[in-house]
Amino acid sequence: MFSELENARIDRLLDHFCRTRVPPHVATSHYVFRVYDDTVEILELRPDPAGKRYATEVPAVKLRCSGPERSWRLEWMRDDLAWHPYRAARPLLRLDDALDEIAADPFGCFFGDAPSSPG
Repeated sequence: MFSELENARIDRLLDHFCRTRVPPHVATSHYVFRVYDDTVEILELRPDPAGKRYATEVPAVKLRCSGPERSWRLEWMRDDLAWHPYRAARPLLRLDDALDEIAADPFGCFFGDAPSSPG
């Protein structure tokens, strides 16, 4: 669980991250985030092509905060629809660093097609 101060920081950083990132393939979709327990998920909301009320949620990234040093671990969803550890990143002690790694997305794991597993 995050403290009130941590929750406020997470909300501020993730709100900015999601508002400034536009999904390249669907101009009318956008990113949102969800915080629960020790986890933050970033999801793409895609409008229903049939025009119904509800949008489709497409998971993009999962960040987990763990350990005594409260470091961030990244996970990505593969085509088997299961979350997998993202092993290419160095230890991420700050949320800012985790978001930088996600934004760089050098293997296309989070927002594009991944040519191969990062590790």
